[in-house]
Amino acid sequence: MKKFIVLIMVIAMISPIYPEIMVFCDKRDVYEIIKNEDSTYEFLLMYSEAEYSRYIINNDISMFTHMIPSMQSAYYSISPSSFDTVTAILTMDVISDAGNKYQYIFNMKEKTVKIVYLSKGILYMTIFRIKNIISNEK
Repeated sequence: MKKFIVLIMVIAMISPIYPEIMVFCDKRDVYEIIKNEDSTYEFLLMYSEAEYSRYIINNDISMFTHMIPSMQSAYYSISPSSFDTVTAILTMDVISDAGNKYQYIFNMKEKTVKIVYLSKGILYMTIFRIKNIISNEK
């Protein structure tokens, strides 16, 4: 009997904790951001493609996991996250498990995830289109 109780306790400890928010995306557009001499910006579409991905944001919004068919990465907040309940926008400055820095903007009303990042001295923005959002909030 003791072995059964210990087994139940171990299973309970390793069972997944349901995330507060799961965001499913079905398309991404990648833009190069070009700053003009007059300090305005242009967004040059590099490519657009169907891509199915999923974000799992933890309960205290301190980290999330992003999964695409070819890989999975974890992102950790490096400054306090901001969620505006009126606009339904979550903004996070994060660092990936590979050490790269990004700014994420989850816009739940417009159903987009925008990522701004610098790569090899070039500023980019990737926009994922949100297909579905699942939350365990009551």
